[in-house]
Amino acid sequence: MENNSLLKCLKDLATKMREIHPLFERLYPLAVLKGKKLYIYRVDQREYFLYKKINAPEWLPQNVMAAFPLKENNYNITCVISSDALENLEKIVLVLHEFVHCYQFETYEQILKKNLDIFRIYMEKGVYDWEITYPFPYDSPYFVEAYDSLLLHVRNINDAKVVRRKLRKILDRIDFEYMVWVEWKEGFARYIENKIRRILRIAENHIGREKPYTRLTFYEGGAKLIEILIKNDEKLYLDIKQLFYEIKNL
Repeated sequence: MENNSLLKCLKDLATKMREIHPLFERLYPLAVLKGKKLYIYRVDQREYFLYKKINAPEWLPQNVMAAFPLKENNYNITCVISSDALENLEKIVLVLHEFVHCYQFETYEQILKKNLDIFRIYMEKGVYDWEITYPFPYDSPYFVEAYDSLLLHVRNINDAKVVRRKLRKILDRIDFEYMVWVEWKEGFARYIENKIRRILRIAENHIGREKPYTRLTFYEGGAKLIEILIKNDEKLYLDIKQLFYEIKNL
């Protein structure tokens, strides 16, 4: 899958986005799935080069778009994408969303995660995909009502605190912890993604507002909370570790 022009488009856009956040000061490893082959790219002096081509793991879906420590890349955090993920500008923006996760992983994600009870519980069970599969009570009418308020009516930090108090009463401790984790991790990626979209003058991504609520709802809620918190304290834009604690303690 040697397509240097598509890789150059990704590199050029990431380079342009250095103006909005230092996470784009570097490029992150890529693994591109094409058919039954996986093409793994590493970075040298801000250029992608093909590190190796291997048989793709059977469990990878053809439409994959995710960032995780890839066994086939020595467990380095890697942005794993389908072969069509660099075909147009909107798809490349989604790849940059995954770059945010690479940055989180390489900075504070592991430190923060180790202090989560939910992380310890699921690691002991050997359930490593808990971030995706956790059985959160999205269909609880009390949760839906409270999160509606967050998405539709919260305008400032005081509004946010009122809703968070309601959510603390509605949710048990582990559910609340899960919500906060996804709001931080996916909410920050969505927040950055939509900043990029505004610069490029393409439609913002607000998937997650619609019902029934799902994990994607926390992308949208998290992005909204993060925007409010950063308006209240601009230093949080660069201090993503403290940003997590601010969401947690709202």
